[in-house]
Amino acid sequence: MSKIQSIHIKNFKFFGEEAPIVLNGKNLLLYGENGSGKSSIYNALYTLLEAASKDPAGVQKYFLPLSPTNSESLVNIHAKTDGEGNIDSFIEITDDAGKTYRLSGNDAELCGDPSFQESQRASGFINYQSLFHFQVFRNSEESNLHEVFKRAIIPYLPCSAYEYMGNTLTTVYDLFKAYLDVYSIMQDNPKGKKVIYRNSVLYQNYLKLEKRINKELSEVIEFVNVQLPSILRQLGYTFNAYLRYTDQGHDKYDMRLEFHPFGVYLEIDEYEGKKFSENAPIKHPNVFLNEAKMSALAFAIRWAIFTKKVGSALAPDVLHVLALDDLMISLDMSNREKLIDLILNSYRGQYQILFFTHDANLYTFVDRKITQFKQRDEWIKKEMYVGKHLNREIPVIIDGECDSLEKARKYYQARDYTVSALYLRKAIEEYIQEYLPEEYCKNADGKFVDLNTLWKRFVKMSNQVPQPIKEAFDQSRLLILNPSVHYQRLSMPVYRGELVKAFKMVDELKALTLDVKILLIAKGSTLVFKHPMVNYTFEFEVIEDAIRGKNEDPKCHIKTWQYNGIEFYDFRTGSQGNPPHVAEPKLERMISNLMSVSQLNITRELFLENTQIEGGTLKEAME
Repeated sequence: MSKIQSIHIKNFKFFGEEAPIVLNGKNLLLYGENGSGKSSIYNALYTLLEAASKDPAGVQKYFLPLSPTNSESLVNIHAKTDGEGNIDSFIEITDDAGKTYRLSGNDAELCGDPSFQESQRASGFINYQSLFHFQVFRNSEESNLHEVFKRAIIPYLPCSAYEYMGNTLTTVYDLFKAYLDVYSIMQDNPKGKKVIYRNSVLYQNYLKLEKRINKELSEVIEFVNVQLPSILRQLGYTFNAYLRYTDQGHDKYDMRLEFHPFGVYLEIDEYEGKKFSENAPIKHPNVFLNEAKMSALAFAIRWAIFTKKVGSALAPDVLHVLALDDLMISLDMSNREKLIDLILNSYRGQYQILFFTHDANLYTFVDRKITQFKQRDEWIKKEMYVGKHLNREIPVIIDGECDSLEKARKYYQARDYTVSALYLRKAIEEYIQEYLPEEYCKNADGKFVDLNTLWKRFVKMSNQVPQPIKEAFDQSRLLILNPSVHYQRLSMPVYRGELVKAFKMVDELKALTLDVKILLIAKGSTLVFKHPMVNYTFEFEVIEDAIRGKNEDPKCHIKTWQYNGIEFYDFRTGSQGNPPHVAEPKLERMISNLMSVSQLNITRELFLENTQIEGGTLKEAME
C-alpha cells in the first residue's frame, strides 16, 4: 500500500502559509490543544479524499474566496488575493512513491479519478461527531440511522458494476443518484404531458434498480450484524445489538413518485445475559446505554461498515489511511485502552493510522502503548499549539520527540513569548536535573524543587559555572524564567530581547564541559553490615554526602555492633566492651579497621556486598 510522506495545507481553514507536515510514511500520533488546527488537518485530508467521488464544482468552491455566491468557502480568512482576486489555497499530499495529489480552486483532476477512488474506498475517517450522530434521537423516536447512512456511509459504499440506461454504476451512491432521477423514466403521453407508464421498459428497469439498491444495502446490514458481536467483545462489551433494515420503496402516480425511504433501525436484543424477545427488543439504545457504551457501539458499526467497504479495494498501490479524530472523548480509560489495543494490534500494517486528540493524558497514554507494543519505529509524534503572528492566531506544529529547548525556539519564532519562556525554563530544569543527583532535585516530601533552588544547588556543586552565566541567569529569572510572570508583560517588545539573552545564556551553559557528580550515599543514611558466616552485625551512619568524583570516602558515625549476641563485643579482651567513642572515621578507614579483626575474616569486597542500605547494598551504591 502507499503511504503519505507529507501533507501540505495552504490557506485552508486554520492554516495559512505553514510548512508541509512530514510523516515519512509513518503512523501519526498528534496532540493538538483546542483551536490549534488539529481538526483542520483531519478535514483537509477528508476533503482531499472525498473529492474522488465528487464533481469539480463540488469541491473547488472550498478554495475560492468567500462571496455572496460562495458561502461554502473554507479559505483562511487572512489569506491574501492577487491582483485578479485569486487565492493560493490548496491541499496536497505526496506518497512514498513520489506521487502528488493536489486539490485547489483551479486543480480538481482528482475528481472522478478511478485510481484515486480506490484510495478513497481503502481509507476511513471517524471522528467524535460521526459517532455522536448515532445517538441524537429523542426518547420518543426509534433509532433510525437513515440520515447517518445517507450522508456518511452510502456515498462511500462500492458495489459490483450495474448497467442502467447505458451507464455503468459502481457505487451505491451512483445507484441512488440514478434512482432519484425520476425524470429519466418519464415519457410523453398523447396530450404531450410527461408521465410514467407502469408497463414501460423504463419503469420495469427502474423497479430492478430499486431492488438492486435494497439488495446492496441489505448485504451491508447483514455484514455489520455478523461482525458487530466480535468487535463489541474486543472492546470489552457483552451486550448484543443489531441493525434492522426496511426497504427503499415508492408509490407510483401518473406524473410522480412518492418515495418511502429505507430505514436502518438500531436495536438491542441482549444485555447482561438477559435476552429480549424478537418482538420486543430495546428500540431506544441511545436512552438505554450510557454515552461511553453508545460511542463504542457507534464505532463498532462504523468500523464494520469500513471493513466491508475496504474489502473491495484490492489495488495494492493505493493509500490506506485510517484517520481518527478525538475518537475516545466519551470513553473512560479502561474502554479507551481496549480500543487503543484494538487499533495498535488488529489494524497494524493494514493502514497508515493518523490518531488525533486534544487530550494530553490520552496522547501520553497512547504513546506509552506504542512503546509497550514495540512499535516506536512505526510512529511519528507531533504536537500542535496556538501561536501568534502579526496579531493573529496561527498553528504551531512541533515534533513530539524534540526537546524543550527546541520547542522554546519554535514558540519564539511563532511570537508566542509566554509559552517560549515556559519551555525555556523547562529546558534549564531538565539540564540541571541531568547533572545533579536525583536526591538533589527533590524536597524531603519527594516533590521536585523550584528552578531557583535547583540552580543554587547546581552552582554550589559544580563550582565551574562562570560568573557571566550566573549573572545572566539571575537577570533572566526575574523577567523570563519566573513562572508567575504575567502574559501581558511577556507580550511587550522589551521582553523579546530578554528572551534572546536567555537563549544565549542557555546555549553558553550547555556548551560548558562539566564533571557529572553522582550522589552515592546521602547524608544521614543508616547502613547495616551482616556477616554471612558468623553471628556479627555492624551498624553505622554516613554523616556527609558521598559523591562520585568529589567525596567518595565520607565520614561515618558508628552506632552499634554485636558478636554472638554480645553488644559492643571487644575482640581484644573477649568480653563486652564500651559503646563507641564520638570519633567520626572515614568510610575506608572504618572498613580497614574491621578487616584487621582476625576472628571475622572480613575483606573489603565481603563488607561492601553484605552491607545493606535502603534500596540495595553498599557495593551497588558505590558503583
